[in-house]
Amino acid sequence: MKAILKYIPALAVIYLTACNKNHDKYISEIFPNQVGDHWTYIYRTSPAGTDTSVVNVDIIGSTFLPDGELASIWVTRISNAPFYHDTSLVVANLFGVRIFNNRICRTCLDKGPGELGRYALPLKVNNKWFTHFPSGDTTRVLSELSVQVPAGTFDHTFQVSRTIGYSTNSFTNDTMFITPHIGMTKFIKREFDLGTVPGDGIWELSDYHLN
Repeated sequence: MKAILKYIPALAVIYLTACNKNHDKYISEIFPNQVGDHWTYIYRTSPAGTDTSVVNVDIIGSTFLPDGELASIWVTRISNAPFYHDTSLVVANLFGVRIFNNRICRTCLDKGPGELGRYALPLKVNNKWFTHFPSGDTTRVLSELSVQVPAGTFDHTFQVSRTIGYSTNSFTNDTMFITPHIGMTKFIKREFDLGTVPGDGIWELSDYHLN
């Protein structure tokens, strides 16, 4: 009996490690978030616009947040805005997906990066959630549909809206089309912050590579 008992802690570690690996694999399949993942989008400033350019999104590495959470580093570049280089930090775990900016919030109690948005997984139609923006931030899953973009036709895609109310001449009214296992396949970005925000318009997935 003692011989059996001495192996129980080791078996427990193996079991928990396997569970964590399976969970990480599940999360990465539902919402790709691995170093080396890449998405390319055709970008237009309006539905009828002919002034197309390219948006490249890459996961270039990982880092730890001040609270110890592991976050992937996402970089977004727009071909017609060479000085635009947006970096965000993404955490995906049992609680869903949370997206942070890459700057320390000096006015926050935890002094961590500010939260830009989140997704509750799995995505389900009529679900909605909130983040703590002073002007209010609401995200809703509106529908499940099929979306056609240059990269192909993607079924079981969720249309998600995110709105942030007016605050000091700024607002957000975005619509994302998120396909599990693929990521964002289409993005209608409508933001205003004392002027037009880089990337405002329509993004359509044209190519991607996932690890």
